[in-house]
Amino acid sequence: MREVTRRAAAGFLSVLFLWVAASLPGQEDAPRADRVSMAGEGSYNMRISPSVISSRVYYEGSDTLGRVGNESILKRDIFHQLRKYAYLEFLRMKDDAPEEEKAKFDEKYRVAMMNEFVASDHLYTQVLEEYICQLLFYNDYIVSRSKDEIEEQKKTLNKAFDNEYLPTLIEQMHCETQDELEDLFKEKLESSLDEERRLFIQQTVSSSWVSYNLGTDQWVPTSHDLRRYYEKHRGEYHKDEKVRWQKMTVYFSNHPTREDAYSKIAYMGNAVKSAASREGQESAFAKVARTDSEDMFASKGGDCGWTARGELSSQAIDEALFSDDLPVGALSRIIEDDSGLSIICVLERQREGWTPFVEVQEEITKRIKDERLRSLKSKFEADLAKRFAVQIYKISPEERKMQFEATSRNAVSATGR
Repeated sequence: MREVTRRAAAGFLSVLFLWVAASLPGQEDAPRADRVSMAGEGSYNMRISPSVISSRVYYEGSDTLGRVGNESILKRDIFHQLRKYAYLEFLRMKDDAPEEEKAKFDEKYRVAMMNEFVASDHLYTQVLEEYICQLLFYNDYIVSRSKDEIEEQKKTLNKAFDNEYLPTLIEQMHCETQDELEDLFKEKLESSLDEERRLFIQQTVSSSWVSYNLGTDQWVPTSHDLRRYYEKHRGEYHKDEKVRWQKMTVYFSNHPTREDAYSKIAYMGNAVKSAASREGQESAFAKVARTDSEDMFASKGGDCGWTARGELSSQAIDEALFSDDLPVGALSRIIEDDSGLSIICVLERQREGWTPFVEVQEEITKRIKDERLRSLKSKFEADLAKRFAVQIYKISPEERKMQFEATSRNAVSATGR
């Protein structure tokens, strides 16, 4: 999913910590015979395979996919998120596309992309899994707080939604006003801004409840921990030999004779050398490449980016790039291969080796602490899953397509929403 869900959520949410006293009553839901419980006595595993999701037996006319404790999982909960993430990805791709390609990102393309997201078992499973975890934390918060505390917290988060989250969401969705955003949710996402508000409150409460229960982790890995991690993951810190370079090329097929091709590439090389006296060589090279080079990198000023040894189809250019006879910043001789003639310039060179331990200690510290936090969070999830039964209704393959295309926005959960 290219981490769409996490990237979209991280772009919006700033966690609001809940500093409230916790009590944990031990109430469990007993799973019915027609439900599949994930809260068994065996080892805890939140992962759900797509085959399990698509093999459920569904109840015709129902909008409920299952329950986590006292909270129902509705189709609209899952599809709202899938459609929002699809739309955000559509906008990102359109923004990143070259100007000449932006026209293809039209309404037809958007609808096709939206349908692809919604129909994907992989994406559906990922969103469902994350939503199940979120509801586990949310259930624990609800049963641990008084009704007045919950209502007060919702008021605070409603203000946060209006004052902090909503302006960011309007910008992210490329809207100008809240009315425009509401129309977008209704017409293109087949949902509502009220649904987004409800999910925002639920997600923020869940994230904050995790932070509150896990506390502020003051643990810091020792130098021995850091060194052991570095040695264990040493391969990740290996640096391949590579260069960042420019190229200008003349193809034999574009000229009557080889002599004509040679004359042009020689003229281009001389033009760079003469221009370099008035401006930087990299800039001069780019100007000549844009005007006269005949390969695919001409529009980029001959910039070929970073290349590792052995990646190029042209052995002659590969050998020249990684030769000690070609210093950084110097123009190469005219290089001939089967297709044409080229002049190259190495802009940066990285030798093969390992990133020194002293340069990655800060990164390793963060990695170890993040892994520790994930472990603590997983244990918290496992404990809650024993108290709040996770029950997923089954859906038959025959009913899946029909039922999932008819997403209702008027369903009511077991808690009255």
